[in-house]
Amino acid sequence: YARAAYLHEERRYKAYSDLCTQILTGLNEAQIPVVALKACVVAETAYPEPADRHCHAVDLLVNKSDLIRAGAVIEGADFTLNEAQLRPGPHHISYRHRHGLPLELHTRLLALPDYDLDPEDIWRRSEPGLIAGVATCVPSPADNLIHICGLAASERGRLNLRWACDSWYLIDRNPSLDWVAFLEGAASSGLALPLYVLIRYLADELAAPVPEDVLQKLQGLARQAGSKDREAALFGAAIGLSSANRALFGRTVDGRSRAEVAKYILGIISKRMVGF
Repeated sequence: YARAAYLHEERRYKAYSDLCTQILTGLNEAQIPVVALKACVVAETAYPEPADRHCHAVDLLVNKSDLIRAGAVIEGADFTLNEAQLRPGPHHISYRHRHGLPLELHTRLLALPDYDLDPEDIWRRSEPGLIAGVATCVPSPADNLIHICGLAASERGRLNLRWACDSWYLIDRNPSLDWVAFLEGAASSGLALPLYVLIRYLADELAAPVPEDVLQKLQGLARQAGSKDREAALFGAAIGLSSANRALFGRTVDGRSRAEVAKYILGIISKRMVGF
């Protein structure tokens, strides 16, 4: 079963990689700078074999001024604007390939406005990489780790624990990871509190090689979180609740019941954030 599953994923990654090659080559030829994000980056730069990481979308950071030109290149590769998936605001534009593969152009890295992961910093610290055989800029390992954990702290994808696998391999693959830049990014982005919870989990439960002094400094930053940062962290944790818990709240009909359910859910969230 494991061999069959791996063979299937290997063949699937080949098809995914071929599309990435087509897209990135087209953008390079049009001289549109991009920074590759998320799945394709960790698959190619962190995992032992790219096919080890299931990739279900292509995500690219672009400049706002390049959105229209980049969209034209993508539509020329058999993608169409996915209006049903288009997020509110101008920061994320979603496309879908005729075979179903989603692609998103991003000008902002995190959906929650409370988390200010500055795209300009990602551009400035980006490094040359090779994605699907095409020369492409990728985030620095420190920025990539912040982005992966920032997504886990603010989107529902946290529950599948893919973020934990990505982060573990990223840390293990980069023994010289710039932890000073990571701590600076944690402080400037407002993500110090959720980052401490997630990185502590990686270190304690999965034996990720995170230096102890980094954990202590990150804990110190988390302790300095103000009420706004704590509210954002709680909101992000609530987004990651299971559908069963969300449905439980939705089925309550009177105020007293809703208060009891809210207390129960907040108890779950608080347990996830023990330690700061």
